[in-house]
Parts: sequence; C-alpha cells; structure tokens
Amino acid sequence: MSKEPGPVFLDVGKIKKRALKELEHGRGPLMDEIERTMREATTELGAADEAVELVPVVIVFGSKRKRKKRKAGLLGGA
Repeated sequence: MSKEPGPVFLDVGKIKKRALKELEHGRGPLMDEIERTMREATTELGAADEAVELVPVVIVFGSKRKRKKRKAGLLGGA
C-alpha cells in the first residue's frame, strides 16, 4: 500500500524583486534551495515510491520594498 505524499512547504520569507525574477527564470539561490528541498522530500519517500513525481509549488507572500535614497537638506546635512 503506497502512501500518498503530502505537500512540501518552503518558507523563504520576504524576498527581493531581483531574487524573484531569477526564480522565475529557474536560477538563483532560491532555485537552489527549492531543488535541495525537493531532493530531501524525494529521499524521505524512500525507494518504494520512486514512481511518484513531485511537483514544487512556490507561493511568495511578499517582497521587500525598495529602499528610497534620502536627499540631503538645503544645508547639506542628513
């Protein structure tokens, strides 16, 4: 009797816009983290469930805001 694999959740927190773009193109540190997590999930399933194909679903809840540069005052102060 084969056990149905449950969902694999990966919380990456807030990410920068550039990191999101890299993830959309299938590269970058977040893609590496997703691939590592999928390998771990496959290992946990064991050899008996090699026919099961896992498909990652990534949901990003928020992204970091871009920091605005502060302009110097009239007298050149911060």
